[in-house]
Amino acid sequence: MQCGPAQPFLDRVLDQHGDVVPQWIPRKRELLLAHGLLNTRRWFVGKLLFQSDNDLLDRAVFLFSIHSFSLCLLRRWVKRGHRPWPTTRQWKDGSAVEDCPRRRLPHFLEGLEMTDAPTLSAEDRKLEILLEQERSIQFDSFGFADAWAVGSLLVELGLERDHPIAIAIMFGDQRVFHASLPGASADNDGWLENKFRVVRRFASSSLAVGTRFRAAGRDFDTSSRLDPRTHAAHGGAFPLRVRGALMGVVGVSGLAQQLDHDLVVEALRAHLVTRG
Repeated sequence: MQCGPAQPFLDRVLDQHGDVVPQWIPRKRELLLAHGLLNTRRWFVGKLLFQSDNDLLDRAVFLFSIHSFSLCLLRRWVKRGHRPWPTTRQWKDGSAVEDCPRRRLPHFLEGLEMTDAPTLSAEDRKLEILLEQERSIQFDSFGFADAWAVGSLLVELGLERDHPIAIAIMFGDQRVFHASLPGASADNDGWLENKFRVVRRFASSSLAVGTRFRAAGRDFDTSSRLDPRTHAAHGGAFPLRVRGALMGVVGVSGLAQQLDHDLVVEALRAHLVTRG
């Protein structure tokens, strides 16, 4: 059984010499061409050995040009993480990989670093961590006593570390806890409100929302179609979830956005452990 449909290659360049049908179907169009060129090499060798034409020298020059060009393409794409043959579990026609013969990596590509999946950017990796935090920090119940305990812990941590922060906890539109430590101002309260609006709108932490936009190559202030004076996708506001449902927000403002976020996560995790 063939591993892919028979396709003519280089028909525009080699129309005088027939079609070349490789056995493997690469993932990229450039690899498709390069692989076809490599397979063409053996065919041209036969031509050179058993056919004596006046243009023998031209054929030889053309052969080695093809060889050099194809090697450059293959090395370029393998270094970028692509293989010159499929590595997925199933072929396009539905047949299993095990039904197709295996081929080892050619000697001229050995030693090159290859990956089966594209490398995640720093923002993508950061987003995965933030979303995992949201999945792991959830409660079976969260009442006024819990809000007081988490808020008091944030105050205690802020005083110990001399953080000039404002702290707030909301149940819906109701503010159930608020505190400002030395060095905080009304501006921090305004930042908290803007972060809270982002959490309510996107049902995710304010830092995760901003990171998601950056991972997509976009800027939240210009791409979200929201007023940047009322919505801030900066770290520090974290969703309160009870059995998966969003019922409130915990927020800190006054530090760098990552530090604001980390302080809230630290307090919520500590409270989750305390409740058992």
